[in-house]
Amino acid sequence: MQKDSFILSICGITIVPQHLKYQYIIVMKKIFITIAALLGFAVASADDRAITEQQLPTAARSFIHTHYANHKVVVASQDRNIFNTDYTALLDDGSKIEFDNKGNWESVAHKGGKIPQGIIPTQIAQFVQQHFPASHITKIEHDRQGYEVKLQGDTELKFDNNLNCVDIER
Repeated sequence: MQKDSFILSICGITIVPQHLKYQYIIVMKKIFITIAALLGFAVASADDRAITEQQLPTAARSFIHTHYANHKVVVASQDRNIFNTDYTALLDDGSKIEFDNKGNWESVAHKGGKIPQGIIPTQIAQFVQQHFPASHITKIEHDRQGYEVKLQGDTELKFDNNLNCVDIER
């Protein structure tokens, strides 16, 4: 190993010989610029645009017509980014529904109103009825870890994928 290429790194502190500092700074600037450019590209490639109800995935349209038959889609949007495409539908009753790229619901919310019973898994609905009989569900989210439910009055419940309540936040 040559003495000129000696760089010592101890506990996250990098020591560069004086005669190599300029080259080290240039390399670090190039790395920083590359990372900044990649992040900028990721942000710039995100595309949120308005679409018609007919441009929603078939599963999303079916979900809306099944659970919100008496309501209309006021605004629909498509959010495209590097990794996937998501969809959002706002209904005339104030409901907001978010879908994944296949049209599966990820989140259903209705400020002040009730979420239709057909959307809520039976075990979650029974748990809420048993432990919070005076409240109703105003938001439900579903992801890989399970479900998050928000009740009227800001109580939040978390359920695992087996529909067991694992956390209650008030």
